[in-house]
Amino acid sequence: MIAIAKNYTDIAKILLDSPQVDINLKGNMMGRTALMIAADNNMTDFVKIMLAHPQVSVNETSDFGRWSALMWAVAIGDIKTVKLFLVDERVDPNIQGTDGKTALMIAVKKDYLDVVIEFLMHPGIDLELKDNEGKTAYDFAVSGNMSQLFAKN
Repeated sequence: MIAIAKNYTDIAKILLDSPQVDINLKGNMMGRTALMIAADNNMTDFVKIMLAHPQVSVNETSDFGRWSALMWAVAIGDIKTVKLFLVDERVDPNIQGTDGKTALMIAVKKDYLDVVIEFLMHPGIDLELKDNEGKTAYDFAVSGNMSQLFAKN
C-alpha cells in the first residue's frame, strides 16, 4: 500500500507478484485497499496493474462510507480510471455507499458529464436505485444540469 501511495510503480509490481502480499488488505483510517487509494489519486497505471491481478477484489468497499474503488475514481472525476473499471465485467457499477448513493449519483452531483455518459452507456447500470433519502440519479440530474441525458418514461 505504501508503494502505491508513494507512486513506486516498480516496487508495487514486484510486491503484487509475491504470494505473501494480500492485494485486498485494508489500511489507513478509512479502511481502503490499495486499489481504492490508487483510484482516488488518479493513478490509472496502478489501477490497470491491479485489475490484472487475479485476486483483486474489485467490489470491495471501504470501512468508512462503504465506497468501492470505482466510487473513489468517480469522486475525483478520473474518466480514464472510470472507463477501466466499467469495461471490467467483475465490477458492479451499482454498489451503494452507506448513504445509499451510487457512483453514478456521485458523478451527477459533481457535474462530471463525461463520467455520467460512460455510466449511462453501461449495460448493467440500474437507474432505479434510490439513496437513503429516496432520490435516484435522475432526481439529482433534474436539480443540476444533466436532466436531458436521462430518458424518463
